[in-house]
Amino acid sequence: MSNIITVPLKHPNKIITQSNSLINSCFDIPTVQLRAFLYALSHISKDDKELTHVRIPVDVLHASKGGRNYRQVKKLVTELQDIKFKIENTFINKDGIEKRVYRSMVIFPTVDYTEDNRCLITKINGDLAPYLLDLKGNYTQAELERLLNLKTIQAYRIYMFIKQQLYKRKPEPIKYKHLRLMLGLDIEIEEGQPGLFFKQESIITVKTLKYPLFAEFKRRILDTAKAELDNTEMAFDYKIKKKDGMLIQLHLS
Repeated sequence: MSNIITVPLKHPNKIITQSNSLINSCFDIPTVQLRAFLYALSHISKDDKELTHVRIPVDVLHASKGGRNYRQVKKLVTELQDIKFKIENTFINKDGIEKRVYRSMVIFPTVDYTEDNRCLITKINGDLAPYLLDLKGNYTQAELERLLNLKTIQAYRIYMFIKQQLYKRKPEPIKYKHLRLMLGLDIEIEEGQPGLFFKQESIITVKTLKYPLFAEFKRRILDTAKAELDNTEMAFDYKIKKKDGMLIQLHLS
């Protein structure tokens, strides 16, 4: 414990980098927890070979400074350990057939807090290292300050989704059902199974957690993010294509 408490407070890097697989992963977290993750990301440098402990001032996690007592911060520490990323990729099996693989990972396995230093001390899960370290391609960079100033998780997710497509010749539309999963509004039934498992079926069954009606989704997600990003370099507009299960085309305005 004593070694952990002596982790120095360092200035964060201005630019954060993460794999597009992480950007497209499935999660829905409160803004404060998101800021903790982003601030931890900002301590990763290009030449790092492993993820290390970081010290995160409590004040950088909140829009207003001060006013967080020990009990409130202790609650935050517990909530940080509830955050998970769900990442889906594909692989070719021994028969040459493409299959999907799904991995569920907590972001912060351990979080320490002592009342007198007003800082959290934590380390990003080492299992996330392939999505954060030694990235050769298929990654996206963004300014830390810009991301920390976003007020909603909706704005952050769409900001990063659009940014990763900036250099594609033709930005791809996203299926409405997939966007709901990505934003954590729906979860697959298999969600309760821990760790890594393989899906054999192309048709999945989901449980809806938020905004079941499209009109509500449009207002709470698309329109909320659009209004917040209007004054940024990722100001966007969108089109709804009601075919092939409904597609949503996001593009810079």
